[in-house]
Amino acid sequence: MNDNCCCHPSWLRAVTENGIVLLNYGNLENLPTNRLCSKHRLLAKMFYVKRNRIKELPVDISLQYPEITEIYLTSNQLCSLPQSIGDLINLRNLDVCDNELEYLPDSITTLENLKQLRVRHNILKSLPYNIGNASSLEVLDASHNELRSVPCSIGNCKDIYQLLLSNNRLYSLPRQVCFLTHLEQLSITSNCISNLPMDLGKHSTLSIIEMGNNPLLHFCPSYFLSKYCHFDGCAQVEIGREHDFHDVTLAQITSRDSYTISLPSHVKSYASIKIVPSLMEITSRIVNFFSERQHLLISENDLSGDIFDRLESPLGHCYYCSKPIFWSCYAVVNKASPCKLRHSMSIKNFYFLSYFCSPECLLLHLFLQIDE
Repeated sequence: MNDNCCCHPSWLRAVTENGIVLLNYGNLENLPTNRLCSKHRLLAKMFYVKRNRIKELPVDISLQYPEITEIYLTSNQLCSLPQSIGDLINLRNLDVCDNELEYLPDSITTLENLKQLRVRHNILKSLPYNIGNASSLEVLDASHNELRSVPCSIGNCKDIYQLLLSNNRLYSLPRQVCFLTHLEQLSITSNCISNLPMDLGKHSTLSIIEMGNNPLLHFCPSYFLSKYCHFDGCAQVEIGREHDFHDVTLAQITSRDSYTISLPSHVKSYASIKIVPSLMEITSRIVNFFSERQHLLISENDLSGDIFDRLESPLGHCYYCSKPIFWSCYAVVNKASPCKLRHSMSIKNFYFLSYFCSPECLLLHLFLQIDE
């Protein structure tokens, strides 16, 4: 060993062989910073510091260990993470499950190489609003927290394939979740969710949806008919007869025995088969049509914020023709037969909503159902 090297022998051996710093079950209260010399700290890539008593990380962690790629801090007593964690530009995996974190620093969203963020079993009330800046995220596990909402920017994390949000206090999901084209597994079990975005499940990659124990949730998008879903604990509609589709309205889809269906709150206006779409809907469709045909680049300065946002992120797409829907739409409630469902238990009275851009698409869909 070099005379100028002050490294702890066991640390030096582990770091030089595989870049690992192994500190699990050490009853540590602080992350040691004096076990390696400045030269050998550059070799430290992976930190395993599970089941200790660490309450905070060094403020200058990015200077002490600038080459870290993975940190596992499960089951400690962390109350916060330093802003400097955003300076760990090579960080790929961050696991801080089973701690006492109340918030995540905004700097965490600057980690362009972050692939997995696991914050399960903390007391987080929110995620950073610009979480979408961490665009390389593939796994986000924020289960067992106190989250009340999910940032809309989540839609920018195009590579996410696993999104775990169970056991929180969520009332809804942002429609931007539907833009996660690589999403394979979604878990929203044990929340307060009463409705789901129109396009959720549209992409074939999403094959597993866990949404049990949401007692306010009566209906799901019709795309769920082809998914493996866990409905256990969701509310079931107790109606004795089929729905009357002669005058279907989204504001109040009513069965013959006058059961009114709860629908997504972010849909601003609803259309009836006897009423044309709203002016906002027609305007948005015209602007969208010409911008696509003429390849026009529309900026936020050209339109009001709400309209620009809807053009960028439509409420959903027509279940029949796949045209975008921006403000108002038509809907049909379908009661699926048990033989068509792929779920974890027998659901007798669970219903599925199909959204349409026009009365014509809605009626064509109904005619196809009759033919089947």
